[in-house]
Amino acid sequence: MRAAMLYRINQEIKFLYIKKTKLSEQLYRKHLECSAIWLTIQDIIGHNLQEEIESHYEKLNKKLDILQQKWNHYTTHMDHQNKTSTYPRTINLTNMVHSGGTGAPGPGTSIQHAETNHFYVDKPRTRDRTGH
Repeated sequence: MRAAMLYRINQEIKFLYIKKTKLSEQLYRKHLECSAIWLTIQDIIGHNLQEEIESHYEKLNKKLDILQQKWNHYTTHMDHQNKTSTYPRTINLTNMVHSGGTGAPGPGTSIQHAETNHFYVDKPRTRDRTGH
């Protein structure tokens, strides 16, 4: 009885080993078939992606061209109309005149308001004994 069980177990192991070998061969053949097909699939995917990218960039380039034409038309029209650059110049509306030794505002200079002729003098700070 024991010999019959060992014989049956050995036969089952042989059968399973042969089955595993055949399945491995089938898997290998399918893998080779898929690798041959993959090159054509990869080319199709690459071609489709390239078309999508080209159409996307065409749309972006058209938008940029339109914006660039609008910008060039607007700045050219404004330049011919005003004969100025794109940015307007800065105008000082404070109506104050600086006077002093160095010509630059700071300690020891005075600021004269043009309409009232009042002078406001900035005196240099003097330090007390504490150093402040």
